[in-house]
Amino acid sequence: MSSENKTSTTSTAVTKTENEDTSANETTPAAPPPPATAPTTFQFYRKSSIGEGLRDALDQLIQNNNLPCDLAATVFEHFDRAIEDALNHKVKSKASFKGHLHTYRFCDNVWTFILENANFRTDQETIHVDKVKIVAVDGKNSRADGLN
Repeated sequence: MSSENKTSTTSTAVTKTENEDTSANETTPAAPPPPATAPTTFQFYRKSSIGEGLRDALDQLIQNNNLPCDLAATVFEHFDRAIEDALNHKVKSKASFKGHLHTYRFCDNVWTFILENANFRTDQETIHVDKVKIVAVDGKNSRADGLN
């Protein structure tokens, strides 16, 4: 299976599922998710390393009473929009991948693929992973706020 990433029409998140960190089950208070009234951005980039870093920083600010929870939710909304904008307009590189398709599904305009023994190729490098989950969302048809 081979494909090219088209960032102008598709927002894609890739999550390596091997050796996932399970330390997220700690009992520290977490920053709240944004209100349910504004589901206009994709939130799955919050699981990236930069999103987790932002969450940790906001959690620490909330715990020290330096930041109210509603402002943390606003920061996450801005983060979601900024990541999406950067991927759609600033990333120019392309990648291809091959692997054994273990599972796929399409629901609510979202494709989810689980590949085993996958190879990702760019112009500079090739990366092999034992198992990977790819989530792809059609950015043109999913946005309700006209920011495509």
